[in-house]
Amino acid sequence: MSTETSVSSGLQKAFNKYSKFGKTQAQLSDHSVLRIGSAAIQKMMKDCSLIDTQYTSQLLDNDIARVLGKLTIGSNETKSIHYPKGT
Repeated sequence: MSTETSVSSGLQKAFNKYSKFGKTQAQLSDHSVLRIGSAAIQKMMKDCSLIDTQYTSQLLDNDIARVLGKLTIGSNETKSIHYPKGT
């Protein structure tokens, strides 16, 4: 098995496990709602010992929003050209 196939297989297993976290049976039968929400990301990070148990999904949402806000602000800055008056 190649490394690429192994990584792909591992990612698929992780997605299958964490996309089902916290979902009802009805939601699980609708495959269009299978995505990894912030609560599942938080669980995955705790399971991998990346964060401690005090880190909540609200803190994760806030951190993601802060990072995305910084990225958005940086990409939305326009470089304007200032011409001298009278030109």
